[in-house]
Amino acid sequence: MSLPDRTIILEATASGNRFATAAVKGSQGSIQLKLLGFNEPVPLVDDDLLDLSGWYGSTAQVKIVTKDSGARQASEDKILRLTTSGEGPQSISRTFTTKPGAGEVKIQFRFITSEIPGGYFGSRYNDYYNVTIRSKSGGKVSNNGTMNGLGLSAFDANGATAWRDLSLKVDDKGDTVQIDLTVANVADGALDSSLEITTDDGEQEIGVVFTGSGAGRVVSDPAGIDCITGQPCEPKKFKGTVKLTAMTIDGRGLEVGNHFTAWHPIDDWSKSCAKSDTPTVCTLPATNQSKQVTVEFTMEQCFGGVGNGCNGAPTDAPVDKDGRITLWVSVGSIWHDTCCFFHPLGYACKGLGTKTADEGNFCRTEWDKAFPNLGGRGWTHIFGPYADRGDNLTGESNRGGRVELPVTLNLSGPDETELDDTDAAYCQSGSFASTLAFWHSGICGVPPAKNPPSQ
Repeated sequence: MSLPDRTIILEATASGNRFATAAVKGSQGSIQLKLLGFNEPVPLVDDDLLDLSGWYGSTAQVKIVTKDSGARQASEDKILRLTTSGEGPQSISRTFTTKPGAGEVKIQFRFITSEIPGGYFGSRYNDYYNVTIRSKSGGKVSNNGTMNGLGLSAFDANGATAWRDLSLKVDDKGDTVQIDLTVANVADGALDSSLEITTDDGEQEIGVVFTGSGAGRVVSDPAGIDCITGQPCEPKKFKGTVKLTAMTIDGRGLEVGNHFTAWHPIDDWSKSCAKSDTPTVCTLPATNQSKQVTVEFTMEQCFGGVGNGCNGAPTDAPVDKDGRITLWVSVGSIWHDTCCFFHPLGYACKGLGTKTADEGNFCRTEWDKAFPNLGGRGWTHIFGPYADRGDNLTGESNRGGRVELPVTLNLSGPDETELDDTDAAYCQSGSFASTLAFWHSGICGVPPAKNPPSQ
C-alpha cells in the first residue's frame, strides 16, 4: 500500500498496561515498537512531580524553567521542559505511587516547535510529541500530535500551542503511576522542538458541617477556616493539600464535657480522613473539586457507665427532677469509655452494633472485657446532675496500672459487688477476695483469707 510522505504516529499496547509509541513517514518500509513496562517507583519529594531526580531516560535534554503567564490554573512556579537534540525522538518517564485518597493524577502540557517561526509548517519537517499517563490498576490516557496535524492555527507566533489538561483516574487506595513523555525532530535536527509539562494542584472549596451532641472548633492549615459549633462556617477555597484540625474551645466553657468523636467524609475522596495517624486531623489531598466534611463532637455524660452516653442499662432508667440518672457501671465500661476517649474510632466506640475498628484494633480488648461484665459483674451509680454541661474529661490518672480520666475515679464498687478477680483496685473498701476461682471472680468487702502462721 502506498502512503503519502507524512508523519504517522503508531501506538501499541499489551498485557500489564505496557505501552509503546513511535512515528514513521508514510514512505518508510517498517518500524519496530518497543513496549514499555513500569519503572521502579521513586517517591515524590514534597509531592513535587517536577523534581528531576526521579525521571528516567533522556534527562540530559530536560531542564526546569520559570512559568510564564501562558500556564493556567497551576499553582506551581516551574515547568519541566524536554527538548530535542538533533534528529529523532527524546523520551523520559516518571514512576511514582499515589497517596490514599488521591483519586486522580493531572498534568498540563504544551508542544513548542521552532519549525513554526522558521517557516516550515506544512513541510516534511513534521515534528511530533506524545504524553501518556498509565497506572498499574489498568488506566491509561494519552495525547499526541504532529505539527502539521495540529494545524497552523493551533500555534502562536513563537510556535507554542495552548496549555492542555491530561488527567487519569487512579485507585484511591493508592496506585502506581507512570508518565511517559516523547518529543521528536523529524527529517532534520536544525530546529528544535520541546514538550513542556507542569502540575495543577487544583483549587478546592472546602466546607465544614458540625454534628453531634457536643460543641467544638475546626481550623485549617493553610489558614482560612476557623469555625465553631453554632456559628456560620463559610466554605473557603484552597490550593494544594489542606489539613483540618478538630479541637475543643478553650475559654468559652465548651471544653467541659465535649470531645471530638469522628470525621464523617461524604465522598470517597477523603477516606484518608478517617485513617489519619492523628484522629483529630483530617488531611484532604489537592484536587479541583468542592468538598464538604462533617465533624462530630460529643457532649459526654454518664462517662464510665454501661452503654453509649446515658443510654445504657437499665434502658428505661428515669431522669429525676434534678437531672440525675442511675445506671449500671462495670470495670469493663470504664476501660472501654476511656479507650474510646483517646481513640474515637476504635472498636464499638459508636455503640453496640458498630463493631468496626477503624483505628487498627484499638479498644477491642476493652470491649471484650466490658461485654461479659454485663452478666452481673458491676454496680449501679447515680450520674449527674448535668444541666447544659457534661463530664469534665480533662487530665489523666492511674488506677490498677491503667490510664484513667479523673472523672471515673469516683466509680468504685460497694461491698458485695462481684468483679473479675483482677479488679480489686475498683472496690470502695479496698477489700476484695477471690471467692469463685472457677469463674475467675471475687467479691468487694470480703477480706482476703490469711495464711495460717507457720509452725
